[in-house]
Amino acid sequence: MNFEQLLLEDSTKNNLINYLTRPNQNLILYGPAGSGKRSLALAIISQILNISIEKIIHDPRVLILDNLESSGIESVLAISQFLKLKSNFNQVISRIVLIENLDNYSVEAKNALLKTLEENIDDSLIIMTVNNLNLIPPTIRSRTINIEVKKVDLDKIRDYFINNFENDEIERIYRLSDGLVGLMNRLLNDSTKGLELEARDLAAAYLTSDNRHKVVLTQQLMKDKVLSLIFFKILQQMSILKLSQKINPKDQKQWINILKKSSAAIENINQNIQLRLIILKFNSN
Repeated sequence: MNFEQLLLEDSTKNNLINYLTRPNQNLILYGPAGSGKRSLALAIISQILNISIEKIIHDPRVLILDNLESSGIESVLAISQFLKLKSNFNQVISRIVLIENLDNYSVEAKNALLKTLEENIDDSLIIMTVNNLNLIPPTIRSRTINIEVKKVDLDKIRDYFINNFENDEIERIYRLSDGLVGLMNRLLNDSTKGLELEARDLAAAYLTSDNRHKVVLTQQLMKDKVLSLIFFKILQQMSILKLSQKINPKDQKQWINILKKSSAAIENINQNIQLRLIILKFNSN
């Protein structure tokens, strides 16, 4: 895996290249939902272990954990047991743990993880992805390298995708994704274009439904964070467009409310608040 070929913001890329010259310290990748932290973490594992990304999930040297909606204490216990296993691999780094959405773990789980980090097992590496770095205790942050996965500007994105997509399509997806590379890759991928259509259909149905039906529609979002993020971004952009036009005071009040609620929901997703709570709050006003 050549990091020079990845679509990354310059400072993010430079920090990662520097880290990979000597990856002997645990790592936190942080940035908003949809910024591509998971894909980047897998690319790092691929580089360190010299295996393809497709083989990572089945490799006995790798443990991947994602407790999106739970406390995470079970995951931390699993990490401890995994790292205690005797290694038969003759490598500088012979075991890697990927913890996704660490900011969603409970205080108890984070404290338990701190003890694991303090043990500092020489041939192991823990990589963590985080939406909101402020939710990670300073005691953990001080024991890791922390690299921000920043948004990529439109010119760089256009240069990267221009051979495979029309410029108008790139710019449209850029606006929808707000420059978040992970989300943009999903939207531009032929196999997942249905995701955007589904989100647009849900948004259109939401805007024409009564309050009871709106609750039913948004319940469909609770199991898919990416679908939810696109849904709220579509509502946000529609609100901004409507408010730029001449509309009557009643409609203006309605669109201001939708803009406030959708913007708050996007911010809450980026803070890694549980999706169920975000949907409930969105429907409460």
